[in-house]
Amino acid sequence: MASLADEATAETASTDANQLTAGSDHKAAIQVDLTNDVTSTIHHVKQDSTTSAENSTVPASETTETTETTETTTTTTKSQGEEKTSKLPVIDEWPSVADGYLIGSKIGAGAFAVVHHARRKSDKKDCAIKIINLSELQEEDNAQVMEEICMMRNFDHPNVLKCYGAFNTRRKNDELWVVMPFMNLGSALRVLTIRRNKGIGEGIGEAATRALLQSTLEGLMYLHDQDIIHRDIKAGNILLDSNGSVCIADFGVSSWLKNVSGVKDRSEGVAATFVGTPCWMAPEVMEQKSDGYKQPADVWSLGITALELAKGYAPYYSLSPMGIVVKTLQEDPPSLVSYEIGGNAPSAGTEWAHRSSQFKKIIKNTLVRNASKRHTASQLLQSSFVKMTLQEHLEAIQSLSETCGIIDVSNLSVSEVETKTTSALFALKQINLSERSIINGKF
Repeated sequence: MASLADEATAETASTDANQLTAGSDHKAAIQVDLTNDVTSTIHHVKQDSTTSAENSTVPASETTETTETTETTTTTTKSQGEEKTSKLPVIDEWPSVADGYLIGSKIGAGAFAVVHHARRKSDKKDCAIKIINLSELQEEDNAQVMEEICMMRNFDHPNVLKCYGAFNTRRKNDELWVVMPFMNLGSALRVLTIRRNKGIGEGIGEAATRALLQSTLEGLMYLHDQDIIHRDIKAGNILLDSNGSVCIADFGVSSWLKNVSGVKDRSEGVAATFVGTPCWMAPEVMEQKSDGYKQPADVWSLGITALELAKGYAPYYSLSPMGIVVKTLQEDPPSLVSYEIGGNAPSAGTEWAHRSSQFKKIIKNTLVRNASKRHTASQLLQSSFVKMTLQEHLEAIQSLSETCGIIDVSNLSVSEVETKTTSALFALKQINLSERSIINGKF
């Protein structure tokens, strides 16, 4: 079992961990090494801010009696002689101290972080914990890390990975622990790799491609409605679980749309930094024009990801980063034809993509050089290619689970860890306005 866990999404975790350590809030600079492997994410320095949130409280004039059950909390409120009873969901509390968890096998690693399978000590519920070695980060990077966590902490969508909580602790070094859901199928890249290595064929098949695109588009539509650009959509950042869940992950280079004053602005806000992974990067991101770019940049990345899922790898994957940039900017957008150079016939398991007119429409409507002419995530969800029933979706994910196997942690050992100190980074129920303002250095 341990070997299967060890082969889990190392590439995804590595990219995720490296992205978390990139940049500074006070500079508009990027760090680009065009000699790196094409799957390496180009890091940048974000200038993002977080949205405000308000805590919900019961007025002091009222008295509240709360009884928790396994499914609901019954709240009886007495005010001015009136009595009301309502059903509220039980809050799923996640500890903000290290000794609230049992730590298991390492399932990924990066330059400054490792990802472990873990279990909540109180009920043995599985989770994943990213442990970031703060002593290896530059001082200005800490705000960058907290900003990403703050973004994740407020996500509320089934197709967007959220953060259960985060806290500082100290073992040999100062560490930041980020608690997240454990997705037992790993990333879509892991699934692609296992299918290829088993000789099943390239790509993940038509049904699974439809299911993953549907869920990813739902998640993208949610992010875009929040004025957030992900900026690194690819198979390695789409996580799956055998229960059918599909989530967009890794928000290390994500950004809110901001105006020239650095304030979030839906109408005038843009992103401007050169960031992402070259194969999936939109032309307008590479061009670095003064008017920046918006959500359509993610739609281009989604189109490349669709080809990746269908064919097993992204177009231009064999080129150097600079070669990818040149080809993206100077040639027609990639398509299924890009895989037929030299007269190569479609590889086993990918023939359906060349026959599907609806899949070709997805590619045609996403990989458009003019960003303003690309379809939105909402428009793409109207395509018959991604319209699936819940049962069809579950069957597609279950098929991947059966052929690729889950990251089975049921029999893996977990243990307590000895820490010197632990302090909560965020309140777990909700981040209040004052905390968020302090994080961003302004009120």
